[in-house]
Amino acid sequence: MKKKILLFSILVILFFGFLVVKETKAGPEHNVWGWAWAGDTIGWVSFNSTNTGGAVNYGVNIDPATGVLSGYAWMGSTYPSFGWISFEPADLIGCPSGTCNASLDLDTGALSGWARALSLDSWIKLKGTWADGVSIISNPSPPPASVFKGWAWGNGGSVLGWISFNCSNSNTDYCATVDYKVMTDIVINNPPTAAISCNPPSCEVYYGEPLQLINDSTDPDGDSDIVISTWCFDGYCPLYCDCSDKCNCTPQSEVGIGSYTAGLYVEDATGESDTTTKDFRIKRDITAGFMCSLDNAIWEVCENVIPIDGETVYFNDDLSLLEYSQSSEGAVINSRVWEKDEGVFDSDNNTNPSITASIPSMDIKLTVTDSAGRSDSETHIIGVAMPLPTWKEIVPF
Repeated sequence: MKKKILLFSILVILFFGFLVVKETKAGPEHNVWGWAWAGDTIGWVSFNSTNTGGAVNYGVNIDPATGVLSGYAWMGSTYPSFGWISFEPADLIGCPSGTCNASLDLDTGALSGWARALSLDSWIKLKGTWADGVSIISNPSPPPASVFKGWAWGNGGSVLGWISFNCSNSNTDYCATVDYKVMTDIVINNPPTAAISCNPPSCEVYYGEPLQLINDSTDPDGDSDIVISTWCFDGYCPLYCDCSDKCNCTPQSEVGIGSYTAGLYVEDATGESDTTTKDFRIKRDITAGFMCSLDNAIWEVCENVIPIDGETVYFNDDLSLLEYSQSSEGAVINSRVWEKDEGVFDSDNNTNPSITASIPSMDIKLTVTDSAGRSDSETHIIGVAMPLPTWKEIVPF
C-alpha cells in the first residue's frame, strides 16, 4: 500500500482554518505533543489538547524511566471526528502479535508495540518492515528535545491506513506547506555514524602530493557530540591524527608508496561509537636521473667526471645504474629531452646520448615525461678541463 500525503487535502484543511501548528506542550503528565497525519479519510491526529486549546485535557506520555507510552491522542480533524487513539496498556491487551504495550527504546529511539483506535476497533502497529516504523531523533538544540519520524500502520482497511508522524516522511517537501510533526521532551542519544572521504576523491595520489582523509562522520545529536576521532592504517593506531573532536587526517608523513586501508573510530559524549574503513593509495611518481661516462662503459656520478675540452661525454639513465629515470606507477617513459646549458641537444627519447665537452663547464639537464603525463627533471654540472699544452724538444744554441 502506497504511503502518501495529498497536498490537496492539506490545502482544504488550511482553508477551513482548523489546524494551527504550534510547538507547544501540556503539563508534566503529558510529554508528547504535536500532530500526525492519517490520510484523507481520518485527517489530523492530535497528541495533546494544547494543540487545539480544547476543554478536555488529554495527551500522550512517555515514561522517562521505562519508555512505556500511555494516554490518548485525538483522531480526526473534521466533523464527525473518529475519536481516541489509546496508548494505555490496559486498552492494548490482546493485540494482534508480539508485545502489546507501546514502548520507546531509550537507547535507540525506536518505538515498538501497538496503539488502538478505539471507535474503529483498529490496531495501529508502530514497528514493522517498512523502514523500521516510528522512531524519535533528538534535536541538537532543544526545544523540542526530540521529534518523531516514520510511519505507523493502522489495520482499518480503507478507513485507517498509514499514519505519518513527520512531514519530512513524504517524498515531496510538504514541510514548506505544513510543518507538522509529533514531538517529545524525552532526549535520546543517537549514536554517531563513521564515514570517510578523500581529497582528491579518488583516494589516490603520487608520492609527494597531498592526500587528505576527510572525517565525514555524522551524529544526529550534532557534530559537536563527536568527542573522539581516532585514525588508523592497516590496523596500526593511532595514525597521529587522533583528536578530541571531529578531525581530518593527512597520512603522508607516516606512510610511503603503497596501498593502505585507513580506519576511523568515532565516539560520542555518552560512549556510543562507530567505525569504518577507506582504502587509499600512494603511487610512485616519475623520477629523472642519469650518470656520466667518458668511455660509455664505466658510469660515474656526473660531478666526478671531468672531461677535457673537446672530449666526448656519454650519458645514460638506464634502470641498471645507481642513478636512473623511472616512470610513474603504471606508465612508461615516452619522452626524454637532453639539454646543455638550456639548449636541447637530443629530444628523440634517447637513453644514451653523448656530447662534446666544452670549457669551462656544462649544465646537463634531462627532462622525462611518461604516458600518464607525469614529468620530472634532473640537472648535473660537469666541469671541463683545459687540454695539456703541446711541446717538442729542440737543439739548444
